Amino acid sequence: SGREACERGVALSVRALADLLRTRRFYFDAADSTSIVSLGGPRRYDPRMLVYEYAQSIILRERQVGLVRDFTAAAEGGGAECAQMLMGEGKTTVVCPLLGFMLATQSMLVVQVVPQALLEFSRSCLRAAFAGVVRRSVLTLRFDRFTPLTPAPLLALRKARAARAIVVTTPTALKSLCLKFLECAHLLDQSFVAQLEGAAAMAGDSFLTRLFEGASEARSRSERVADAGGLGGEELVALRREGAVAAEIVKLFNTGGTLVLDEVDLILHPLKSELHWPLGRRVPLDFSKSRSGDGLRWKLPFFLLDAIFFVGLRRPAAEEAQGSNEAAGILTRVAATVSAAVASRGVQSTPHLVLLDRAWYRTELLPLLAEWAELWLRAHGAARGIADHFMHAYLTRGPGAAEAARVIEKEAEDDGLKMINLARDWLTALLPHVLSKINRVSYGLLSAKDVSLLEVATGAKVPTSRRLLAVPFVGKDIPSQTNEFSHPDCVIGLTVCTYRHEGLRRGDFRQVLRSLLESLEHETGPQGKRPSARKWADWLRRTGRRVRGEAREEAAAAARAEGEEMGELELGVRGVRGDVGVDGLAPLPLLLPKLPPTCP
Repeated sequence: SGREACERGVALSVRALADLLRTRRFYFDAADSTSIVSLGGPRRYDPRMLVYEYAQSIILRERQVGLVRDFTAAAEGGGAECAQMLMGEGKTTVVCPLLGFMLATQSMLVVQVVPQALLEFSRSCLRAAFAGVVRRSVLTLRFDRFTPLTPAPLLALRKARAARAIVVTTPTALKSLCLKFLECAHLLDQSFVAQLEGAAAMAGDSFLTRLFEGASEARSRSERVADAGGLGGEELVALRREGAVAAEIVKLFNTGGTLVLDEVDLILHPLKSELHWPLGRRVPLDFSKSRSGDGLRWKLPFFLLDAIFFVGLRRPAAEEAQGSNEAAGILTRVAATVSAAVASRGVQSTPHLVLLDRAWYRTELLPLLAEWAELWLRAHGAARGIADHFMHAYLTRGPGAAEAARVIEKEAEDDGLKMINLARDWLTALLPHVLSKINRVSYGLLSAKDVSLLEVATGAKVPTSRRLLAVPFVGKDIPSQTNEFSHPDCVIGLTVCTYRHEGLRRGDFRQVLRSLLESLEHETGPQGKRPSARKWADWLRRTGRRVRGEAREEAAAAARAEGEEMGELELGVRGVRGDVGVDGLAPLPLLLPKLPPTCP
């Protein structure tokens, strides 16, 4: 038995050796176009691939060799190349390290960009590949907008290029470096203009101006420059130094750098790899204030989305739909259409309604939502003098849209035309995009735990915009560390959806109550009849509860009708003041987002 086992082992080894000797190296080519490799004759090959195979103890596949050749040819020719590989074909473990080995020279810096979630894995693959026969350093570039830009990153990048090292980084770090350069250039330019324009005014500064000058230091440099105040001498010197370093880094990338993007579909995704870097003075969104009313920019998407949430709630929350038989008929048809689409798999019902079929949306749901939008437009005076068939054709971009556009442009006023165009954009582009996203997977709100973890990870305070608005998620219950949605209407739509799905957080609910109490104190009249008190009572009645003292007040009204007298009773809105009162109303935050958007 021992002899048979030995013979079997030798046979297996011989067969493995024969297979290895017969395995084709796909990077061997004929020396000239007339020769055929399989028939013998001179061959040529890239020795770097042979060395890499020996160092990694692997055999490069035909697909891998072809991709590496295409990428190296594009990089050496100053072009770009993009290719797709399936999972398991060696994109991160074979192709990326081999590209770094072949492209890194003393005049060419190779920077590999990977998503934040893959940074540790990609870095470990690179270090494992260059820790044996082939040795290369692997550096990590970290940067964000809160990091002061010193000469250290520039010197490290130059040293990495000279040593043929590989630099691995994330999209956020690379974008932050480029945006830092733009910010420095913008602030220096604006500060120079501000100093020229404000020289005469600054010469006559009074004592009060100098006294309150320190208060402006609490604002960002961008805001102070936007207010034509300019920057101080020391700030300008520091800004010029940062700008010079940023310019040299950008120049190094442009003239002597090659960028290798792993998971390019995720890195270049406009809603998953967005970097929010605000500059200048904060100004309200266009159409947030108008003669037709305030907040129409976000009241319209709330109204449109309310038709979708009606499918589950079976009651509208928008004020414009209250008591309208026409609105009730439209909502009933919307609910029936969506229910049929769930059966035909045009819409996903779990974890909530998610749009799957855009073609179904355009043919079935869009006409109904256009009728629903016409109700809102008529309620706000935007459809005055415009026939319904023209409005419907324009909103749906259907037959006759060109003629409808001429009629609407002629009949509608400025604010009305803005409302109509905003409704059209929402119906045809924004709404299907928002409905196709899954809450807590593609977007969501930051919980208190998320905020604390992000502040520990980034070392910076989470901005108010990320605390209150919907933010991108990179996975299930995993919010992006720093990214925000840049399109304002997408932010509005996704924020409305996430509050409707998740409900108000405890901190949001406290803020609502504080705002309601402040409004109550500034209103006049009997406390129980003030608008804020009535609003609070209406909220509680919609959740199946009643305000303290309301029953006694009803009894008093009935008694007064019979000629009896009772003293004035307090409505009890102030029972919510303080933390104890707020905590006692814990179930209400889950129901409050389903109410009309009339919170002050």
